[in-house]
Amino acid sequence: MDWFKSAVTAVVVAILIGYIYKKWKGSRPLPVLTSGFADPRFKKVEQVFRENFESGAETGAGFAVYYKGELVVDLWGGYGNKKALLPWREITMSQAYSSSKGITALLVAKFVELGYLDYKKPVSHYWPEFAQNGKEDITVEMLLSHQAGLIGLDEPIQLSLLKTDYKRYTSILAAQKPFWKPGTAFGYHMLTWGLYVDVLLMKADPKNRTVDQILREEITEPFGIDFFQGTPTSEQYRIRPSVYMQSLWDQKYHLVSKVFWKSIKYRIFSGNGYDHIAERAVADLINDAPFDACMDYKLRLTPMSSFNGYGTARGIAKLYGIISNGGVHENKTLFKESTLDAMEVPLVKGLDLVIGVNNSFGPGLMLIKSPKGNTMFGHPGFGGQMGIADRQNNLGIAYLTNNLAMFDHIGRLYTRLSEALYDSLAEIQTGN
Repeated sequence: MDWFKSAVTAVVVAILIGYIYKKWKGSRPLPVLTSGFADPRFKKVEQVFRENFESGAETGAGFAVYYKGELVVDLWGGYGNKKALLPWREITMSQAYSSSKGITALLVAKFVELGYLDYKKPVSHYWPEFAQNGKEDITVEMLLSHQAGLIGLDEPIQLSLLKTDYKRYTSILAAQKPFWKPGTAFGYHMLTWGLYVDVLLMKADPKNRTVDQILREEITEPFGIDFFQGTPTSEQYRIRPSVYMQSLWDQKYHLVSKVFWKSIKYRIFSGNGYDHIAERAVADLINDAPFDACMDYKLRLTPMSSFNGYGTARGIAKLYGIISNGGVHENKTLFKESTLDAMEVPLVKGLDLVIGVNNSFGPGLMLIKSPKGNTMFGHPGFGGQMGIADRQNNLGIAYLTNNLAMFDHIGRLYTRLSEALYDSLAEIQTGN
């Protein structure tokens, strides 16, 4: 227990240091900037959005909501770059981190609907080289739901191989041995999920397209979704390249979070080292400043659905809004109801062997309870990002921020906005 006590002490001390630093640093706060609109029924959301900035907890962010197919909240504010005083604008795009996974899971669902993929078939049916080192029986849905045991790579991969030596890139992935027997447990494939799923999509595509082409042609262009996996040069001017870390003082709520301490305790005492293995799968990110690496122009060009999607909250909310409104937009069908039903079916739930907390996944989408207690599906992203659909309440919700929370599974700033949203919804539904 000495290790655990030391960890607790370290966190408390770090938070106190964060408080002192914030007080010292915060003598000249930047002007609060917020823009956009909220339907009068959702004015409470706009108020909370502004309060996040006024408290100093937020730096730059966007929050958007579709309700019954209509954009009812579209807010943005703060700074994309504090030092240069560059504001977060209406067209500003931000990195979605792992919320990118949710959108690619939707793309896989589209391929299943088109008959290009089958959740129940082995991955090796589409990618024969994959059938080695104990991976022969891994199905598509096992890979999507983090059951494959492929959380890391014995040889960390260079993403540049995608373009310079694609055969070597896929061979490294295919040769990897699982870290546990596939199908017996699940653990969050932090970086490797997109490495494998992206190759699977390209192997299954009868048109031999790249992942960014598939996403663009099947979803984003036909339905006007402002989101990219591999951001083209023509759109990179919209990205504000600075990221920030929330102060430890602003994350002090973790001191009373049972989930946080359960995760810390698990990582210290489990002895499996899976979190460390998962974090080191991509060579490009093994350095002292991985977030700076993500801002690299060439890396942003690279389609990588584990963490490298860029877009606006408005665009992501629109996608999930279409899903939550029957899968149809302007008389065009994105998904059949049966496809959407499958997204809500849990394939795994319980202890996640990598992050050490209880989790639940459908076919690539995380299943999360709304403040009302019903099941939603989508995906959070590192630092507090979120893209999610609530079919029961016809909501598509998205939040992007460049002020990253280090320890959050689901961000506190997003949670405050979500609570305000559902409070407003309750008033609408009860007629108050």
